[in-house]
Amino acid sequence: GAPEGRASTAEAATAAAAAGQAEAEARVEEEQRDGKCTFYFIGTTYLKSVDRLPAFHDVEPGALVERTVVATDAYRGAHAGDGTLVVSHRWEAPDEPDGTGTQLRALQAHLEAHPHISQVWIDYACMPQGERRTPAEGVLFKHMLRNVNLLYVGMPTLLLVDISYLSRFWTQFEAWLSMRECRSSGLLAAGASRQRCVMVCLHNATMGNEDVKLRQMWADVTPTAAHELLSKPDVTVTNQSDKAKEPSIPREDGTPHKERERETVARFWRGARGSSHSAE
Repeated sequence: GAPEGRASTAEAATAAAAAGQAEAEARVEEEQRDGKCTFYFIGTTYLKSVDRLPAFHDVEPGALVERTVVATDAYRGAHAGDGTLVVSHRWEAPDEPDGTGTQLRALQAHLEAHPHISQVWIDYACMPQGERRTPAEGVLFKHMLRNVNLLYVGMPTLLLVDISYLSRFWTQFEAWLSMRECRSSGLLAAGASRQRCVMVCLHNATMGNEDVKLRQMWADVTPTAAHELLSKPDVTVTNQSDKAKEPSIPREDGTPHKERERETVARFWRGARGSSHSAE
């Protein structure tokens, strides 16, 4: 009868979820072996049409496209002029980064001014969020999060800067990466003709002040100095959202949160240095 039918449906759903998760795990294993990661990007036509930044599961069908990023290509700067844009921004609340719509309007204005941009990566819309993730999406989410710094170091980046942006660990780290380029000698400050980041000031931040300060803070900073600066007590650490978690080091390892984040800098530097010998 009905109870048996419901049980059968539930079993089928569980089996489908398990199969999807296994498929995602196999895909991640292959990409890890090949030094690449597939991300979702959102089309600019759709993004310019919305009046609220959508979460991943609320994006209109067809507006998200998969794009595979190879680590060595990112380190070589192969995506610098391919119509992509990565957004670095501060989450204004743990469950919604842009409650007032200010960030979206700034992004839309940037897209209108730069019509060559066809695809955008912004975490809230391009990564499965929170409890709405399926088991398979959870696997892919962790894989994307482990590799997200490839985007900031390898693609044009829009920094949406408010006053708090300058004190947050992850936004400062993202800004620093966006000001770098990989050369055979290491991860260096990008030359004047190879700048990839553009800054827009929001809320109480003003152009000519916070943007200048951010560039002064990070443009010429070495990896060693970045490690030291991000370890300072006035750098805010937040673990209220998945974006602010470092997944490469298990949370149960007993290491203090900021120690894990310091290791993030060191680990990324080692990886970039090891993959950039053919960058020139």
